[in-house]
Amino acid sequence: FFPHHFLGEASMMYIILGVILFLCVYFPAELGPRANPLSAPVGVKPEWYFLFLFAFLHYVPLYVGIFTPGLGILLLIILPFIDRNPEKHPFKRPIVMSIGILIMIAIVTLTILGHYAE
Repeated sequence: FFPHHFLGEASMMYIILGVILFLCVYFPAELGPRANPLSAPVGVKPEWYFLFLFAFLHYVPLYVGIFTPGLGILLLIILPFIDRNPEKHPFKRPIVMSIGILIMIAIVTLTILGHYAE
């Protein structure tokens, strides 16, 4: 089995790979004009779970809109090390809970604004 069948299958695989590479190099697929990454077509919106970021980019300067979500994720990662309160009940942690509620209100508001933005 090993030398005969394996060599036949391997040689066929390389022949098919060579044919596909030949077709890709000499007859590339023509899909239309090249895309411009700096301009989006009118009416294109991201999925619902990215709409708040889309609206956030619309209302703030470019660099603020680029770096703020990354800083927010970094804050979520280091939050357990910053907030060392041993209490588990939400009503005994008013500062963290109020910040979390404000962030959720901002995300919902920006999602609604991003849905209706043009």
